[in-house]
Amino acid sequence: MFDRLVQFCNVFEEFSTYVLQFGRRIRDAPETSTTSHMRLHTDKSLDFGYEICYNIKHFELHGRDLKDPWSCRHAAFYQRYSSAEHLSKWIIIQGPSKIQSLIERSISAQASVLPTHHEHPLYLHVQFIRLLERNWTSYLVSLEELRRKTSDKIIFLDSYDIPVELKDVHDIHNIQSKLRTAIVMIEGAISLINTIDRLCNLLQNHKNHGSKFHSPLDLLDLVVAELKQLLSIFQSHKRTASTILQSSEDVKVMILTAIAHRHNEAIRMHASSLDSFTVRASIESERRTEIAGKALLESHAMRIATLIIVFYLPLNLTTAFFSTNLITFQENGSMRIRKSIWLFIVAAFLVSGGTAIAFWIWKRTERVGRKNATP
Repeated sequence: MFDRLVQFCNVFEEFSTYVLQFGRRIRDAPETSTTSHMRLHTDKSLDFGYEICYNIKHFELHGRDLKDPWSCRHAAFYQRYSSAEHLSKWIIIQGPSKIQSLIERSISAQASVLPTHHEHPLYLHVQFIRLLERNWTSYLVSLEELRRKTSDKIIFLDSYDIPVELKDVHDIHNIQSKLRTAIVMIEGAISLINTIDRLCNLLQNHKNHGSKFHSPLDLLDLVVAELKQLLSIFQSHKRTASTILQSSEDVKVMILTAIAHRHNEAIRMHASSLDSFTVRASIESERRTEIAGKALLESHAMRIATLIIVFYLPLNLTTAFFSTNLITFQENGSMRIRKSIWLFIVAAFLVSGGTAIAFWIWKRTERVGRKNATP
């Protein structure tokens, strides 16, 4: 059906290329830049006509519950005008509803007045571009708000706890990607305005050379003035987008610097903690060495005490047992050792030796038990 429409209007091939681009679009970002083409038609009778086609991209609020409320839209326009018929043929693909309303109002206005009071055939292009330009300010403001939301996180750089992460770098990168796309689209719109302006100059030249191209209400000067105003507006949008892009780059550099500073600070604190841990470990090692030395001294003392206990106590007990019979006092005040003292010596030797043997067996059993318990 579309091929028949193109053949009926004798549309040149460039417009078909635009249409094919619609079918290749697979994501929200535009795959192609804004382009425009035109050609003139003249004959010996001084009848004059032209063809112009272009694709243009713009942003609209899609109204869905998504993170990004904006959607990149793509529209294509074709116009063929003949001065002999004073008639334009239009093909508009994926034009927004407000353009359709504009066309309906334009047709209604032309039907309600005298035929000699219709607008210049190029003026509709100006109105189309103006309608598609209205959302640019809001779109750029939304990107600036996203950039400022991220930049506000790094206002207080004197605070160690800077709430920035790599996710913020990713968000800034997405904003920059949208801004670069927006700048390309704005440059395409500027190129389109220049194309229409060149067509206006060609129409003016043919009119000055006696062409029959005219309109009873000649609005060519108005079209040129409107185009210059639109050109100024889009140039302002481009400067705004470029400024936001540069600011976002500064924010990204600051975020990366803050993350690097925090990383270096964490490394420094970790190194300081390791140094403190090493110092504490050294002090604890010295204390353990000191404790081990004291334990060794105490071990020697315990060994001496053990020897005293092992031999002294049996001797003391034996002496206490035989103390009343070993020595006797004579009437003249002298002492006499009884002959049964050998019993004391033998008993003391047996008791001390038995105690020492029992202590050795007990310690040996303890060492064997610890050795068996060790894996």
